[in-house]
Amino acid sequence: MRWDRLPGNWLVVIVLLMAVLYVPPLHSYYKQRKETTAQKAQLQELGKENRALRSRAKALRRDSTIELEARKLGMVKAGERPYVVLK
Repeated sequence: MRWDRLPGNWLVVIVLLMAVLYVPPLHSYYKQRKETTAQKAQLQELGKENRALRSRAKALRRDSTIELEARKLGMVKAGERPYVVLK
């Protein structure tokens, strides 16, 4: 065994050990970054959906919209004569 090569070998072992110890935290960092990006995209989609639903709820508070929706369901006002059109 050559004693003059021993410190260099230990230095290589220590550097390799440090490199191996850095792999799991780096993997975790990139995984969390990817998840964060996906969740931000999902948050934007949910924000759009939320705005659309709020707009729809606001529209359904108007009498004209309620009447239109009721007519789509086949309802008629009191005193009106209902007709069924067959195709």
